[in-house]
Amino acid sequence: MNPQQDARLSGPDRSRIAWAELRLEWWLEWSGAPSRVCRPMREELASNLRATAEEPGGVAAGVRRLGSLRELAREASQDTDRFRWERGCVVAVLALAAWVVVQAVVSMVFADGLLAAGGGTGRVLGTDVSVAESASALSFTFTNNGLLVGVLAAAVAFVLVSRPWRYQGLRRHG
Repeated sequence: MNPQQDARLSGPDRSRIAWAELRLEWWLEWSGAPSRVCRPMREELASNLRATAEEPGGVAAGVRRLGSLRELAREASQDTDRFRWERGCVVAVLALAAWVVVQAVVSMVFADGLLAAGGGTGRVLGTDVSVAESASALSFTFTNNGLLVGVLAAAVAFVLVSRPWRYQGLRRHG
């Protein structure tokens, strides 16, 4: 579509088209579609949605008629046996971050319990917690010894999500 026709689109229609493109790009990337497939599909989607602006219901109806962009991206992903580095890295970082957050929250709650008991030391989720209370000062000490568990969880998540065994299969057959 030429720029003059594109200029006639309303702001909400442009937003709907951009949002549909973004979602399609996300699902294409997530499903492991090759880069050479992503751009033409995104451009075709935008072109088709711009063309629906003239039809009854406009772009909003066109977006609804698309169906699941996730399924569209999955169908476009011709090479489903790829080693998915990006997905594995994202899930591994999220797993490690979740472990660190859980460990910090549980340690702080544990420290609050120690403070309520008048002080002391203890260990929770691999973190040594020490609370000392005096008339003029309050001391909290956290020593993290349990980060290895989080790193191992992240490594397991990376391997399970990225599926490196599929990469070996491609090397043998491709």
